Amino acid sequence: MRILHVVTAWPRDSEDVITPWLVTLAEKQAGRGHEVAVLAPAWRSLGDQAAGGVQVRRFRYAPARWERLTHEETVPDRLQRHPA
Repeated sequence: MRILHVVTAWPRDSEDVITPWLVTLAEKQAGRGHEVAVLAPAWRSLGDQAAGGVQVRRFRYAPARWERLTHEETVPDRLQRHPA
């Protein structure tokens, strides 16, 4: 089966603690023989990745220097502090 997870955030590297439950789910699905892909926003021009049998495609939503709406804090919190 082919599975696509469309997400608002995905770990940037193995040290990133964001969405650990979702990473585990995707890796377990891949471990069962499914073709698993993730569509996640880019972060400061971070490109596509693959780990644990999961292909991660990152989409650009702004110029690289502005790609900071995700990861360090939630989008609503960031927009409340810096509306621009």
